[in-house]
Amino acid sequence: KSKIVNLVDLFSVYTETTLSQGANMNNLPSQTKQPYDFGRSIFLPFQSGPGSAGFVFKSAFFYSILTTVLIFLVGKMLMGTFVEFMQFAAEMENIPDDEAELEMVMKMFGIMGKMFLPIMLIAIGSWVLWSMVEAALFRRILRSKRDGFFPWRFGRDELRVMFCRLIVGLAGGAIFFLLYFVMAIVIIGAVAGGSQSGALGAIIGIIGFLAIMGAFGLFVFVIIRLSPASALSISEDRFALGEAWPVTKGRLWPIFGSYTVVSIAGMVISQIMQMVLMFAFLGGFLTMIPELEAMEDLQPDEAMAKIMEMITQPSVLVGAAIGVVLYYAFQTIWYMHFAGVSAHAVNLYNTDQADNSIDVFN
Repeated sequence: KSKIVNLVDLFSVYTETTLSQGANMNNLPSQTKQPYDFGRSIFLPFQSGPGSAGFVFKSAFFYSILTTVLIFLVGKMLMGTFVEFMQFAAEMENIPDDEAELEMVMKMFGIMGKMFLPIMLIAIGSWVLWSMVEAALFRRILRSKRDGFFPWRFGRDELRVMFCRLIVGLAGGAIFFLLYFVMAIVIIGAVAGGSQSGALGAIIGIIGFLAIMGAFGLFVFVIIRLSPASALSISEDRFALGEAWPVTKGRLWPIFGSYTVVSIAGMVISQIMQMVLMFAFLGGFLTMIPELEAMEDLQPDEAMAKIMEMITQPSVLVGAAIGVVLYYAFQTIWYMHFAGVSAHAVNLYNTDQADNSIDVFN
């Protein structure tokens, strides 16, 4: 009988201990949470260890120079097709009948299809180059890995970043499609309701406005919750899109605030840069006005050939290349700050997990 009592007591103690540990494990996310540092989240690319500033500027010029080279190389494929398209557009004014005009329009659509391939090559090339920059940044921040003077490569990390970006982009695109669908329904409903009653049209408009705001809020929510996917995949050295959702738990609004600050600051600087580059372009264009005025009596194809000859002069191409490099360099630094916010969230999440594991072990 005493042995049975001892066994019952032992089982009771074991059960209480197991349940207590299970409760602790279930409560891990609420036990320890590192404070969110706005300054570090926004400027993390410049705080990723020794040589951070050099890494950022090297990455910016690596991406911008290669992207500019890609644009100019593929642009040569695009140039002939573009000239052909503009010549067809100029000839549209002299078409005698509707049948010939329809035939010309169909030819122009065919040329636009030819223009699509070079544009896709530029988009895919830029996607690959950006994945190399972003993966290198995440390795510095999350793995403390320094890859020397040339930290960019293309391998599994970069493929993970590309795939995560693709999935998050598709999710955002689907929500944006929903947003436009709601807007179309609202406009149609408001017009139809307004034709019957002004009050009914106003009510439909208010409901539609709330629906649009809800769809936009859903877009922001989903994108922020999935945004750490690339950084988490680099941190864990595996594709971790499915585990990205909990990373932002409890920090959604601070992360939203960081993204907002980076977005507004970047847009302001971007507009200023575009204005400066535009004025520089217009300054160079003004010197060509006498030559352009001399083309008034030329045929459309002759005028187009003259224009292409003017804009492909070495001085014009060099100036355009410098402007494109500077603009893309800024864009790279700007987007690296977005990536830094995601990396900061993953860093905090990993620290929380480690601290909570130590607490349970203790």
